[in-house]
Amino acid sequence: MNFVYYIIKKNDNIIIDMADDMVNAVKKAQQLEGAYLIMQGCIITEIGQDIADLEDKDNDNIDFDNEDDYIETDVVEND
Repeated sequence: MNFVYYIIKKNDNIIIDMADDMVNAVKKAQQLEGAYLIMQGCIITEIGQDIADLEDKDNDNIDFDNEDDYIETDVVEND
């Protein structure tokens, strides 16, 4: 799980910046004036989709609305 470290202004709880690790988050917060909180978090829910994500990047031309494009697998049980 990839975490993001949010730099939050303490008096109004507004996210000011983000960092990939705690050390960089603390360094960024120390450069700012005032009191800041560092919150560790991860993406729990993603809403919407970027236009770039809709492009067929690997050119596999899969149409997810077409049932013929789905691969069915068979389960083989060992006795």
